[in-house]
Order: sequence, then structure tokens, then C-alpha cells
Amino acid sequence: MNNIKNEIKKSLFNIYFILPCFLGIVLSLIYAFKAIDIYSEYCKHVSFDEVLTQNTLAPTFNAFMIWIGGPRLEDDKSTIIFFWYVILAAAVPYTWSYCAERRKAKKLQKTYSVGIKQRIDKYISVFISSGLISAVSLLINLAVILLFIPATKPDPVYNIYYREFSSSLTGEIYYSFPIVYEIIYIAFFFAFCGLIGCVGYSVSLIIKNEIAAVLSPVILILAIHFSKNRLYSTYKLFSPFEYMNVADRIFRNSKIMLMEMLIMFLLSFSIVLIMFPKKKKHTIMSKSMEVDA
Repeated sequence: MNNIKNEIKKSLFNIYFILPCFLGIVLSLIYAFKAIDIYSEYCKHVSFDEVLTQNTLAPTFNAFMIWIGGPRLEDDKSTIIFFWYVILAAAVPYTWSYCAERRKAKKLQKTYSVGIKQRIDKYISVFISSGLISAVSLLINLAVILLFIPATKPDPVYNIYYREFSSSLTGEIYYSFPIVYEIIYIAFFFAFCGLIGCVGYSVSLIIKNEIAAVLSPVILILAIHFSKNRLYSTYKLFSPFEYMNVADRIFRNSKIMLMEMLIMFLLSFSIVLIMFPKKKKHTIMSKSMEVDA
């Protein structure tokens, strides 16, 4: 347990996590400020009474519609850039730091353990650190939007705009507890991005080059995205870039998402189990020991 805690701490308190996470937060705030500005301009043209009495679509102009996971600004450039970034950046944190750690150990001629237990501990750490890059950015965006834009409880009458029907399970959650609905969406996003990072980590056990290891899950996701024309179904989206940028889409395509997550898990975890199933240690005499000798 202590080893897992140390691995998680190591994965979170290093530049390979802090920098990608910081850039994700910046992108989420850029969107938040833009959304707040749009809402402010909207409020300038109508008074509060007019919003309630004359504009019948006013209830759809709320925080849950406008935040970065909502449908109102889903085609905005800042939205597209953010989601492409957090999905692709998920492979960076632990994969790169693990390769750098291994290279440093080799350079300093220190004992480097490749035991299976340590690999599983690192697998858990990379899942958490990679998932947090997206989750932290999404949570900050939602919090900022909630501070400046009214969180009006969604009304099922406007289900065509919310794109959730009250008869469905997710619809019941959305119209009863909208904040819980958004948290579930963020949790799905966290798990998906966490597994993207795990694919990169597992590949790094085979490929020693940092860039190649980081690019491996990126290439996998891009391959799915650009093959969408062959995989496309009328009601289903196969590319994560298409169904993960809006909460209602991720629930409508939950089977596709879970299938892709299962494939990433089986692929990455099987590599961790297969590669060096027994604990091995590569020990090389350090320079200081050579001098003493």
C-alpha cells in the first residue's frame, strides 16, 4: 500500500503531470470566460423579468447547458481544442516520467526493479494521474461556470434542447440531480483518459523511447477517429472526439465507450502481466563502488 501511495505521489508531483494539467486548466478557463461573456451579453438585452415572462427558451440558458460539457457551445473552437488536448495529453504524465526514470537509473548505474508488483502499482498510478488531467480541468470549468451563470434546474419540457428524455435513467438523473449527472460524466471521462495513459505506460515496457511510447495511444485514438466513416452508425459515434465532448452523447454512446475502454484495459494490463512476469533486478556496480574497489 505504501508503495502505491509513493507511486501516486511521484506521478502527481512532477513536471510531466503539472505542466499538462496546467495547460488543460488554462484551456478550460479560456472557454469559461468566453461562456460567461456570452451570458453577460445575453443578459444585457433582456431584464430578469423579461427573461422569465417573454423568452420561453430562457430556462435552457443555464450553467448545465453552457459549461464545457454542455450542448450549447459544443461546436465552438475552444471546446474542440480543449477536448482534443485532454484526450491526447492523457498519455503524457506517467508514460514520459516512467521512461525518464528508467533512463536516469540506467545512466546512474543503479539497481532498477522490474517486478510485476511494482508494474501494477505503476499501472494504478498512471491511471489516476492520466485521468486527473481531464477531471481537474472539467471540474474547474464547471465550478467557474456555476459561480457566474445560474444553475437553473432543467425542465423536461425542454428535453429537445437538453437532449435528454425524462423516461430514460440518465434523463431521470439529469432532471432530478443535474450536478450528479455532470459528475458521472466527469467520472467516465476520468476513467477513459486514465486508460489512455495506461496504454502508453504498457507500451513503454516494450518500447524504450519516450516519444514512441507517448504517441502509441495517440495513434490508436486517431486511428479510431479517422476510420469513423467506415464504423459510423446512424445513432452511434465511434470516435472519442465526437462522443466525449458533450455529456448526453457519452451516455447515448456508453456501450461504444465501454467497449473501447475494455479493449484498452485488456491490451494494456495484459502487456503488464506478460512482460517480465517474475521480479527481476538489473544491478550494475556504481562508480563510487568502483572507486572504493
